[in-house]
Amino acid sequence: MLDSNYSNLHLNGQYYSTEELRSLVQSFPHQPKSESWEKEMWSFIGQWINDEPYIIAHTSGSTGHPKPIRIHKQRMVHSALATGIHFNLKKGQSALLCLPCHYIAGMMMVVRSFVLGLELRTIPPNDLSDLPKYEIDFAAMVPMQVSKALKIGSNHLDSIEQLIIGGAPVSGELLQELQVIKTHCYATYGMTETITHIATKPLNGPQSSSHFTVLDGVSISQDSRECLVIDAPKVAEEIIVTNDIVTLLNPYTFTWNGRLDNVINSGGVKIHPEQVEEKLNGQIPYRFFIASIPHELLGEQVIMVIESDVINDGIISTIQQTNKAFLTTFELPKQILHTPSFLETPSSKIKRKATLAQILR
Repeated sequence: MLDSNYSNLHLNGQYYSTEELRSLVQSFPHQPKSESWEKEMWSFIGQWINDEPYIIAHTSGSTGHPKPIRIHKQRMVHSALATGIHFNLKKGQSALLCLPCHYIAGMMMVVRSFVLGLELRTIPPNDLSDLPKYEIDFAAMVPMQVSKALKIGSNHLDSIEQLIIGGAPVSGELLQELQVIKTHCYATYGMTETITHIATKPLNGPQSSSHFTVLDGVSISQDSRECLVIDAPKVAEEIIVTNDIVTLLNPYTFTWNGRLDNVINSGGVKIHPEQVEEKLNGQIPYRFFIASIPHELLGEQVIMVIESDVINDGIISTIQQTNKAFLTTFELPKQILHTPSFLETPSSKIKRKATLAQILR
């Protein structure tokens, strides 16, 4: 069973005991005006305070269909404590929940509030307009939420002291926007199996870096494919061998180069689509990704896929000129394909292979 100290919650300005939370969990499904994100939050709170030693979470679905996995609550406690140490979070500080609790990222914001004694503030995931009303010490968002918040106003995130951004890569364009805001922003590296992040990197301010640094209790190495291997015994039951190609700088620091699944071998030259995309971020006026199609001579041919209802010779010519200005000869896309909308996972990651297959069929 959980430590009883981890079963009380300070939520939206009010303290709730375990018994009060149990009562609310039972009554909330009958609230006629409750939204889906609220139902998910109370459903998870119910899981957290029950007598079961584990909860059920779902993977993001970025490499296949989302699947349920069982996570022991004590490992979630360890994850929360490690985050508290890493970001110097103190009892009584505030945390923001603006992510759905259907996935681990939202769950862990609730768990951190239970474990670290933080006051949890909640707002709808798709409506960040009320953000400036609160002083928030710690928050988590996906890049799309951050981008939408900044479109409301460049100072819309200023009420947040520390913000972790995960779930998808931060684009070059968004990275530039983060340089002029007061909020201390961090990219995270992790997955459901590691109970969210096991490494972070600062994105703005004097400490900004291209390198991820692991949290306390985490060890990293590489396998023969140059992919990251994670040993985090307090949060993961087994050593995790990933398909993320990295450069290991020391036992605690690495740079992420891209997914092994996405590597393109064109005429014997290995090309990492994510690195090509990074060079072009902020330069192409459409959402896009780099992929490949079979080629008789090269094996694979580099292509670009853009999200647009229409495409014409003028658009293609402009994009090709931009590509030539930023890419090497080997990286240059030989074709530009388009589709009205990319296929996405429930957590808003682009399904590259499925999107390309839909275009080519």
